[in-house]
Amino acid sequence: MCKIEYSKEREKNVAAFFEWEWNILNGIQVHLRCGFLDVLLTFVTRLGNFGAFWITLGMLLLFSRKYRAAGLTLLSALAVGTLVGNVVVKPLVARARPSWIAQEVQLLIANPRDYSFPSGHSLSSFAAATVLAFRDRRFAVPTFALATLIAFSRLYLYVHFPSDVLVGAVLGFLAGYAAHRFLAPRFETLLAGGKKGDKSHGEGESEKTEGKE
Repeated sequence: MCKIEYSKEREKNVAAFFEWEWNILNGIQVHLRCGFLDVLLTFVTRLGNFGAFWITLGMLLLFSRKYRAAGLTLLSALAVGTLVGNVVVKPLVARARPSWIAQEVQLLIANPRDYSFPSGHSLSSFAAATVLAFRDRRFAVPTFALATLIAFSRLYLYVHFPSDVLVGAVLGFLAGYAAHRFLAPRFETLLAGGKKGDKSHGEGESEKTEGKE
C-alpha cells in the first residue's frame, strides 16, 4: 500500500512540473466540452485504436496497382512506429496518463492501461499521413486533417498530455518520412521488377510457341 501511495505522490510531483499541460487539458474540459464533440471525438479516436483505420487503408491500397507500393510503405511505417513508440519508448519513460492521476475527471472511453508517452494514436496517424502525402500531394490535406483530429481527440478525452501527442506526431512524421525515403523506392522497384519479369516470361513463352509453329 505504501509503495502505491509513493508512486502516486511521485507522479503528482512530476506532473506539477508540467503545469502548462494540465492547464491545456483542463481548459479543454472547461471551454470546449459539449455533447456534439463528445460524440464526434469519441468516434474519431476509435478510428485510431490500434491504428485500425490506417491499417485498413493500407490493406486496401494493396489492391490498387497504382498505390500498391504506397500501401506497403504505409504498413511498414506503422510497424516501425509501433515498435519505436509502444515497444521501446512507452515502457522506458513509463509516464502515467492524466486520467490515472486526475481520477475525478469523468471519461467518455475506457481508461487505457498502457503508459502515456508518446501517444500511439498520434504516432500512427501522422506516420500514415506522411507516407500518403509524400506519395500524392492530394492526400496531404485530408490525411493530415484526420491525423490532427485524432491527436486532438486524445487531449479532449483526457487520456494524454499535450507533450505525449506532440512527440507522438513528430515520431510519426519521422517514421513516415523514413519509410518513404528508404522503403518506398525498394517497393516500387520490387513491384516493377515483378511485372517486368512476368512480361519477359510471357514473351519467352510466346517465342517458344511461335518456334513450334
